[in-house]
This record gives sequence, structure tokens and C-alpha cells, in this order.
Amino acid sequence: MDIVELKQKFLKQLASQPALELLEYLPDTYFFAKDLDGRFMAANAAFVRGAGLGSESDLIGKSDLDVWPRHLAEGYRRDDRKVMQSGKPIINKLELSKNAKGGSDWFCTTKIPLRDKSGTVRGVAGFARDVKKSHSSFKPYMEMSKVIEYILSNYSDPLSLKSLASKAAMSPSQFERRFKKNFGATPMQYLRTIRIQAACQFLAETQLSISQIAFKTGHYDHSHFNRYFSQYMGQSATQYRAAHSPADSR
Repeated sequence: MDIVELKQKFLKQLASQPALELLEYLPDTYFFAKDLDGRFMAANAAFVRGAGLGSESDLIGKSDLDVWPRHLAEGYRRDDRKVMQSGKPIINKLELSKNAKGGSDWFCTTKIPLRDKSGTVRGVAGFARDVKKSHSSFKPYMEMSKVIEYILSNYSDPLSLKSLASKAAMSPSQFERRFKKNFGATPMQYLRTIRIQAACQFLAETQLSISQIAFKTGHYDHSHFNRYFSQYMGQSATQYRAAHSPADSR
């Protein structure tokens, strides 16, 4: 099937079509839509550029595994399946991704299920925002922006709920309630998630020892790091590195 026909067939199934034309005017917002098989069916120009491609037609029909490093793509696909199977959105999840220059940046991602007229889930759509670029534009709406930026810059430090609450000029209890409402997790749960994501990046892309990675990601007890990593990722750090590091570095 021609890629244009593939896209049109997909969009016709939906109760409403994404406003792609409008999204072209949001340069710091990266929009995408995928079908049930995880194939890209639509994206705005910013997402296409971020994926290192020349046009939307270069992206349609491909999956995350065709576009991103495997250790990142598998996490994106896992979240897609969660959204499509549960029918519930994932809102404002902080995650690492590659930027157009080949480096890594933190993005705030939201995903929703796409349904047809009968209510059946037909895919997933979402948008991601570069945290650093978006803060100035979204600051009036993101009361936690200073805290998020502080966590991303200092996750290796021994951060506490009290210290984070002070960055938001709130009491610890008020801060924890507001944060959980905005991000669906407590501040400390979010911090642990950021640390594990950073550890995954180090394991896949560097030659640092696991002890060094544990320390660089705020885990000052090697055994605690191994235990928590296994609980979060479903495999040990050693297993993760073996599966995701480049073949020539194993």
C-alpha cells in the first residue's frame, strides 16, 4: 500500500482527525500518531526533524525501533501498549530522547488512545515538549517548572521532599499533593524514575562501571541500585547493558 493511502486509511478510522496543520505552528511541540502495530501514521514537521528525517513520508509506516536507539524505542513502545490496552492516557511523563543533533534531552510527553466512532481503540497519539525550550512558553501553566528543572540538573544529589518543596515555595505536604496531581506520581517516585532512566542511558551508551553509574545517578548503595533497577526494569543492570549496548562494545 502506498504510504499516502496508508495514512488516509488510518485517519478515516478515527472519530476526529488530529489538527496537524495547527500543530505545524508549534515548533517546540513534537506531535505523532501511531496505529495498533506501533507504526507512525502522522507527525508534525518538528517531530520529523527531531527524528532526523526529511519529510513525514520518510516516517510513515516505520516504528520507534526504526527511528530511535533500541533502549529508548522499547520504552516508548511499552508506554504505547499501556495506553492502548488500558484506554487511559499517560500525562506529562518526563523521559530522555535524542534531539536532532544526536544528543540527549529531557522531554515532557503526553499520550492518549485514539478511538474510532464505535469507541474501539485504533492507535495512540501524543506530543512531547523539550523541557528546556518549553519552560519559557509554558511557565504560566507549569507551576512545577523550577522543581522539574532542578531535579533534571541535580538528580545525582541526595534530594529530599523538603528540599524540593522549598524550590516551589510550598510546604512538603502541599507540594506533594500538587506534584502528584500534575504528574501522577509523588516527587520522590518521579525522582527515582528519572534516576533509573538516566542509568539506562549510561548503561547503553557508556563504558562506565555499574558502580560508577549507580553513584552518578544518586544511588550511593550499589546493592540498593541493583535491587531497585531490577524492580523497575524487570531485569538486572548487567542484563540491560548486555541487551542494549552496541555490539562492538560488548
